[in-house]
Amino acid sequence: FKGRQRDPMPPGRWTALFFWDEAVALAAGHRPCGECRYHAYHRFMAAWRAAGLPGGPGQGGPRLLDKHMHAHRVTRRRDQVRFEACARDLPDGVFVSVAETRHCPMLIWQGRLWHLDLSAGRYLDAGVVPGSEVTVLTPYPVVAVLRAGYVPEIGAYPDTPV
Repeated sequence: FKGRQRDPMPPGRWTALFFWDEAVALAAGHRPCGECRYHAYHRFMAAWRAAGLPGGPGQGGPRLLDKHMHAHRVTRRRDQVRFEACARDLPDGVFVSVAETRHCPMLIWQGRLWHLDLSAGRYLDAGVVPGSEVTVLTPYPVVAVLRAGYVPEIGAYPDTPV
């Protein structure tokens, strides 16, 4: 970023995180960086504010936002926080677990389910979003931000949902 480079795994420091695309990062409970993804960060914060979530601009800023996100990401025992919802009620960019697909994480995008196949290097179409209940893997505050209009960047590879 801006000509800077750093060791991705420096001893005694935070390890850099790398995700396939923004939808995967959001599902893991991370927000866009305010420095290296400045415009995405401000779009995310505007959607956070529109969703009425605590910790947005004027309400404690990114630290309170990150604390709120963390509480919806993992439990004290470090288990992932999940919830149930009707798949058709979820916005694009949410990752879910669907029983019919053996609980493989699936991305909801443009009315369809997409499986991230890392060995193929792309998303694969897994069919129409069901009208049934699914387990939502994306943290609830991120789902609210996506509902409020934030559109994540999705990897642009062959057969991807772009």
